[in-house]
Amino acid sequence: MIQNTQEADEGVYQCMAKNVAGEAKTHEVTLRYLGSPALPQFTVTPQSRVVIEGQTVDFQCEAKGYPQPVIAWTKGGSQLSVDRRHLVLSSGTLRISGVALHDQGQYECQAVNIIGSQKVVAHLNVQPRVTPVFASIPSDMTVEVGTNVQLPCSSQGEPEPAITWNK
Repeated sequence: MIQNTQEADEGVYQCMAKNVAGEAKTHEVTLRYLGSPALPQFTVTPQSRVVIEGQTVDFQCEAKGYPQPVIAWTKGGSQLSVDRRHLVLSSGTLRISGVALHDQGQYECQAVNIIGSQKVVAHLNVQPRVTPVFASIPSDMTVEVGTNVQLPCSSQGEPEPAITWNK
């Protein structure tokens, strides 16, 4: 007997009897949980993100309810086209690969079941890549042996460029 059944008790069961003479098994039976219908509730909500053009971004979205809600994504209120770059994983996570400037905007995660739906919003801000340019550059110098010298060199770009020196 299973007392105070829970949703976790769902599954396939089989009764077995065993002694020194042998064993016997019943056929498998399935126990399904008939829960009270419940409106979707988010357990994980997507967070607004700032990414650099070309990166991959994940928006996580998970919900519970009865029956289990289905996750659907929209962008700016319109159905999101699912293609090679835009994937909705089985967990409900929206993955955008090779983020482009036109991906910037408001994304809505909607959890839907027969009882109703809930919606949560996250924003994607895409920063363009900028080729490094020098803000200051070194020039030829003549110095005496033993003195200190500082060669100026700084740059700007997105993402921020790393400066290295070669001799």
